[in-house]
Amino acid sequence: MTGLLQRLLPREEGFFDLFRKQAENINRGSEAFLKLLLHYTGVPEQVQNIKAIEHAGDEITHQTFRMLNKTFITPFDREDIHELCSTMDDVIDLIDAAASRFVLYRVESLRVGTLDLARVLVSATKELAAAIREGAPRHTIIAAGARWSDDDDLVFQEPLRDPNVIYDFHFYEPHIFTHQGATWSAYYWHWLRALKYPSSPESAERVAQLVPDEVDRLQVIRYGRDHWDAARIESEMKQAAEWARRRGVPLVCNEFGVYREYVEPEDRALWLHDVRTALEHNGIGWAMWDYSGSFGVVTKKDGKTVTDEGVLRALGMK
Repeated sequence: MTGLLQRLLPREEGFFDLFRKQAENINRGSEAFLKLLLHYTGVPEQVQNIKAIEHAGDEITHQTFRMLNKTFITPFDREDIHELCSTMDDVIDLIDAAASRFVLYRVESLRVGTLDLARVLVSATKELAAAIREGAPRHTIIAAGARWSDDDDLVFQEPLRDPNVIYDFHFYEPHIFTHQGATWSAYYWHWLRALKYPSSPESAERVAQLVPDEVDRLQVIRYGRDHWDAARIESEMKQAAEWARRRGVPLVCNEFGVYREYVEPEDRALWLHDVRTALEHNGIGWAMWDYSGSFGVVTKKDGKTVTDEGVLRALGMK
């Protein structure tokens, strides 16, 4: 009877994965804060990096609350999960708030004891990660950089002192191509249509005329002159692979893709091909985003699933 109940009313164990991710993110935030104090130059830029880590923490918090609202049986008391999640979110919020004060009040030099307090903070956040690992000793941790897990964030982090971790990054570079027409993130993207890959000055200047704002228009023109092609993508993947090789850690890319609504199909397929082959050439496992959504491999037509043959060929599946 107990086994039947467990099958009918399963407990959601994914909370532990989110707790670990938040603990790792808090540790990254504390180390970035300590780095700010140890190298007290370029303060606004370093504070912005901490702000990005805090934003990543907010997203983990939101994921946890969404899971809590959808889960019938939780691995431990529902109120305790809520309190733990909220308290962990408070930690990274306070790190961000402390860092922001150095810019707000134009602090020119550090007071005695500031570094010592920051080192205590780093030690405490490492203990937090270790405690969560103790609660789920067999789970493999998937660790990524802050700010949406991009590859340029990956190379700024150092591995955890834990052998059961796979490191991950997402690849959507250049976003101006892969997200053309999108209505989220950079506002001017929604003006873009039929921006070409590989990039060319002629295509970019033509599409730039669709963008009203001069500053945003310049971003489009720069894309045309930035030489985004197979060689550029290969160089990006090589840097990620070298990061993993030097540290002796496993690495995967579990998201890459192109928003398909406003891009030319042949350009989308070519970008997917170049990313997939660059990943494989550098020994990096991959997963494309996504299956049937706006970045997907298939579409729905008259209630039937229709595969995109060009995408399948680009992925080496046909």
